[in-house]
Amino acid sequence: MSMENLFSVSATDLAQARNLIESCMATKLIPHESAYHGGEYFRGHDADVKLLLQENFVEDDGEPTETSFPLARLLLYVDGAENDVKNIGSILLSSGCAEKLLRSNIF
Repeated sequence: MSMENLFSVSATDLAQARNLIESCMATKLIPHESAYHGGEYFRGHDADVKLLLQENFVEDDGEPTETSFPLARLLLYVDGAENDVKNIGSILLSSGCAEKLLRSNIF
């Protein structure tokens, strides 16, 4: 089964969050630009798991991207095989790279 976890990242800005995640996961997050993701955002992989780091930006409707978590400034999506996502989540939380698990979906 596949799983997607959403984490909040405690950092002062997107660049600091990128450095934190890269050092924690020993992987590279590549910069991208997209209005859909609020401008600059970062994507990367750890084995078969996709990582996406972005701001919880306010969209045209005046709501943040993740309306259920308006206080989370920086978001990290981790998507892939269930066991791999769980393992990466454990690393992120135990190392302090991710502040909090906000949501977990299995599909």
